[in-house]
Amino acid sequence: MKNSITLIAACAVLLVVVGVWFVVTKPRPHRALSTIKIGQAQYEVEVARSAAQQARGLSFRESLAQDRGMLFVFKEPSTQRFWMFGMKIPLDFVWIRDGAVVALSENIPPPRKSPPAIVSPDEPADQVLEINAGEIKRREIKIGDPVSYE
Repeated sequence: MKNSITLIAACAVLLVVVGVWFVVTKPRPHRALSTIKIGQAQYEVEVARSAAQQARGLSFRESLAQDRGMLFVFKEPSTQRFWMFGMKIPLDFVWIRDGAVVALSENIPPPRKSPPAIVSPDEPADQVLEINAGEIKRREIKIGDPVSYE
């Protein structure tokens, strides 16, 4: 009986892992770009709204053009946890709530081993902008900077 329960649990875990792998590795359709402005910085961003888009994020990309990024939009503010699964490029994270920057995570490297790093803010956020590592410093983005969209 105990072996049956262990086998069922192992199969369930395997199905979850395969499902996540499928979501993050399948080809992504072209996404429309939007413009986000933070202080004096401006980025063209892909908007990740669905769970599948958010799970994949920027994983498996070889590069990210300067002044480009990905914006993750959530229904409610929370301390979202981002994992660097499949990332090949280092990133900066700009955590946004109610139209302002509430936290910053800089120079997060791609994983060199398993499990990948988990990135989370100190403050709840309802949006997260992923940009190339070094952009926060280069563009002098600060907590409290206003955020607007075009």
